[in-house]
Amino acid sequence: MEKEREKQVYLAKLNEQAERNDEMIEPMKKVAAQCGTHNP
Repeated sequence: MEKEREKQVYLAKLNEQAERNDEMIEPMKKVAAQCGTHNP
């Protein structure tokens, strides 16, 4: 599960660097959804 989160954050950062902000949304939504499922 952590690898998937890392992958999505990496993709979002790549899209941000390429100024493809519209394509950054989906990976960040996935990260946010995963964060919501983890309770410390």
